[in-house]
Amino acid sequence: MTGPQEPPHNQPYAGPTPYGQPTYSQPMHAPPPAPKKHNNPVLWIIFAVIVIPILFCGGCFALIGNSSSSSSSHKSTTSTPARSVTPVYTSVYTPPALTTAKKALTDEEVADAAYILALDSERIHYSTKASAIKLAHTVCDALQEGVSAFAAGTAIAANSPYTMSEAGYITGAAISAYCPEFK
Repeated sequence: MTGPQEPPHNQPYAGPTPYGQPTYSQPMHAPPPAPKKHNNPVLWIIFAVIVIPILFCGGCFALIGNSSSSSSSHKSTTSTPARSVTPVYTSVYTPPALTTAKKALTDEEVADAAYILALDSERIHYSTKASAIKLAHTVCDALQEGVSAFAAGTAIAANSPYTMSEAGYITGAAISAYCPEFK
């Protein structure tokens, strides 16, 4: 290759590249024409039939909705047509009284819920909530006897189907919920 090569059909020669190879410029194409905007008269008619009455009537629908309720909830101030009627409310809504008060949760119930939520959030499976809570109390009992948290987690992993990671999480959740003094 001693000189420039012939450009391919219908492509002018653009000169050599920095690497010494010939390049050919591509013919420029005009962008496609923009799509025509359709001014559909049917859509304008539908718009006018639906939107304009809503704008002009505004509160009419509220009056129509209230007319089906009991007649004592509002009364008309004049005998003019319904569009000019302004409702006058004679009573104020009061919610029904609570017949039973919910009892407050005890500290133990809150701790149980927090512990179970912690296990559920990590998708650690347990047979029953009671057995999971019993395991947590066993961890705290072991810590009070002087066993380290690591040893308690290792014992859980060795004596149950839990992995070491799950056992460590169970130990940490038990400490947080039931015996925070060992944090």
